[in-house]
Amino acid sequence: MIRFIIISISLFSFITFGQEKDKDSIKGIDKHYFNTSYGILISSYRDLPTSPLFYNGYGVQFAIGSTDESDFRVANFKSSVNLSMNSAKIPQVNSLSTNYNSVFINIPFYYDHLRKVNKWNYKKYNFLIGGAFLTNINSRLNSSLFNASAGFDIESSFMLSSKIERDISRKKTKKVNLWLFKKELKPKKRTIGLQFNTGILNFNYRPNYTNLSESEIDGSNTNWVKFALDGYKVSWNGWNLNSQIDLTFHKKNGNRIKWAYEWSASHVPGRYEALDFSFHQIHLTLMFKR
Repeated sequence: MIRFIIISISLFSFITFGQEKDKDSIKGIDKHYFNTSYGILISSYRDLPTSPLFYNGYGVQFAIGSTDESDFRVANFKSSVNLSMNSAKIPQVNSLSTNYNSVFINIPFYYDHLRKVNKWNYKKYNFLIGGAFLTNINSRLNSSLFNASAGFDIESSFMLSSKIERDISRKKTKKVNLWLFKKELKPKKRTIGLQFNTGILNFNYRPNYTNLSESEIDGSNTNWVKFALDGYKVSWNGWNLNSQIDLTFHKKNGNRIKWAYEWSASHVPGRYEALDFSFHQIHLTLMFKR
């Protein structure tokens, strides 16, 4: 099993991050961007070790990252913090007053590397294919539950990635005349893109049973991290999907503004009880050319 994982990762890395051809380095003009992103989100999750209920809520997203781009390839890195307040919809029980609100914190680290497939390009369309790596650090907290009030885990995926882009630029000046409203629309460069990622190797680091583990107390061992994560082990299972549609405005100074809608969903079985979560996000990304 270990050999299979090593071989799979090696092949995936070779396909995804292989060196560019010599002609790429001659023709390609590299562009580097520093990115900041701000958005709102809707999250939904069910973590069976802490609660059998489905939790839904609204939150915010903050992210920083970078983009490296040439005529033949695109590479993106992004580190985000997704924070939401979730609540469970259940029948009202007068005899039991319990807080069913939960704090859900998701910290993803994302990297992709895509190469343009010139043979598939058609007029204003560009096709890209490559790979991505995503790690989600998840934490949930509801102190009013009668079982484990907190949950923590890590999920990682090697993903197959594909994207299609279309140039929707305004090439010529256009005059708009609507009664009292008159405006001259100048040429602008714009692109719209659709990207889809699917996990092909999915790993997770989760506890081995429902409630929080209580390891043996040893006064000579003061490693609190080992004590808190007792019972956690790595598993290879589950699935992970991610998609995004974006609209990018290219400024004359080289900077860019990108609006995007992103959807992601994961099923993480672990070793005993599963975690399921999904996100709907709308975010604005400011891309500063370096």
